[in-house]
Amino acid sequence: MEENFRKSKADNLLEGLSYKDTKKFNKFIVDYLGGSGEHILKYWEYRHSQKVLSGSFELSDSKEKFSRKIISDFVKILEKFYALKAFEKDSLGEKGYLIRELRDRQLYKLFNSLLDDTKQYHQSNVRKGYMNYINYFRLNLEEYFLYNSQNEDLSMFKTSVNLSSVSEIIYIQSKLFEHINQKLYCFNCEVKKGELNSIDNILDYVNQNADYIRADHQGVYVLYLICNMIENINDEKETHETLNYISKNFNHLTVNFLQLVYEIIIRFYILQVNLGNSKSLNDLYNIVKEIEKKDLFANIQHIQPLNFLTAISVSLAFRDVDFADAFLHKYNNKMNAEYRKNVTTICQAMIEFAKGRYTHTRNLLMKDKTKNISMYIFSKVTLLKSLYELNELRVVLPLIDTVKHYLSRHISVKGPYRDSIFTFLNYLNSMCTAKRKNGRGADRLLKKLNNDQAFFQKRWIVIKAEELKQMCVK
Repeated sequence: MEENFRKSKADNLLEGLSYKDTKKFNKFIVDYLGGSGEHILKYWEYRHSQKVLSGSFELSDSKEKFSRKIISDFVKILEKFYALKAFEKDSLGEKGYLIRELRDRQLYKLFNSLLDDTKQYHQSNVRKGYMNYINYFRLNLEEYFLYNSQNEDLSMFKTSVNLSSVSEIIYIQSKLFEHINQKLYCFNCEVKKGELNSIDNILDYVNQNADYIRADHQGVYVLYLICNMIENINDEKETHETLNYISKNFNHLTVNFLQLVYEIIIRFYILQVNLGNSKSLNDLYNIVKEIEKKDLFANIQHIQPLNFLTAISVSLAFRDVDFADAFLHKYNNKMNAEYRKNVTTICQAMIEFAKGRYTHTRNLLMKDKTKNISMYIFSKVTLLKSLYELNELRVVLPLIDTVKHYLSRHISVKGPYRDSIFTFLNYLNSMCTAKRKNGRGADRLLKKLNNDQAFFQKRWIVIKAEELKQMCVK
């Protein structure tokens, strides 16, 4: 039975192989199959030859025919390869599996030695994160089974206390994380009542045990500080305390955890800017530069589309075109493949606009059909700005209405982003009217702008309004 190669699981898995992975997998599958699996190996050789010839595993047509059974067996082998790669990366997890096997085989001398070494390693070298705590929980569990087999009652009790303590930390971290996500990403969502511990109880617990948690559980304390920062949104002291603590404890936190923390902080500042805090734009720019300086962007797995667009937009707001250009080309592969092409196009258009290449900007975005709300906003706003600069006002005005209708259907009426974007669109509409009248009304527009709080693209609006005023003077 012939396999449909389009969108197959095998295709998707093969796309994940890097150049080095391909060489390692070639050796792996040969060793794994031994002298058997001739047809599976033939399938791999066929796909590998396509990669060598075209530079990609993507097939334009299927000249060879392989049964579903052969491809299914190949997929299982490739999945096993991926799983073993992940296993090799998790050195602490690997030790945990080995410890369990040694206990099951009653090799207690080796078990005790490895357990002691692993616990010391955990306490001194491993960065704090979810997997760290889960692995430590597993170590405590193995230790408990050892004491259980030796009938050491007191040690069993002490280990059970350790198990409970680690579980508590995992739960507290999870609860703080949930609360932050609700505040930043789901404004109107309700959390179910009647949990074992409410967020208020969790915050009180961390506050009462601040010295211990600050020193031993840095990840939990970071989330606690972020919660305080969000709850006291106008208190700069809370924000600075959070950022300083993260900076001082950077080497105690896993890369994945740091990625989540900085994404939360970037989103917090985006919210602040949209609520009218103009100083937050400068803070956001400094944070993006700090993350880059610490090479975190290079080490994390992915960058959210909104955060990528924000990094480019904020850099350009401060006329740092070189940074924006370098950021785009250095990190575009860090985006989810589904959104990469659209985000790259929008970012390139924003950079072209900053360089004064308005026609090129318009041409890049005229055919952009993205439906992701964040990407849509950046795309259409940049397109509107380029059309305004090109004096294509007959296109600008109906496009403003189109964008308003789209946003009204897709953004919550209560959401802070909606007001900020609509303020920009309303000012742009007024500027088009003033431009048609050779700048008349620009003075009144500027007075209104000076009394208005910050909003999306306000800097550009002010600059254009001042240009209109000069036009009227002439």
